[in-house]
Amino acid sequence: MKNIYKKIATFAALPLLIPLIAMQFTDEVQWGFFDFIFAWVFFTIFGITYYSIAKKIDSPYKRALARIAIILAFLVVWVELAVGIF
Repeated sequence: MKNIYKKIATFAALPLLIPLIAMQFTDEVQWGFFDFIFAWVFFTIFGITYYSIAKKIDSPYKRALARIAIILAFLVVWVELAVGIF
């Protein structure tokens, strides 16, 4: 069981390669150490929540709705942190 959490945490680090590589080619992307840590924690929490809730729901319809709700919540928080719409 804990092995899946390690996989989720490892997989959550993969999107962080995008800003890391972008920082090598442009000055418009300026992330600090804590930005990477925060993003990794944010992606990891999203992944664990997504996995845990999807695993507990038996109905395919309810599981799909739960996944959509989790993804939408993730996107709302991500956009809010990025540009502060609300």
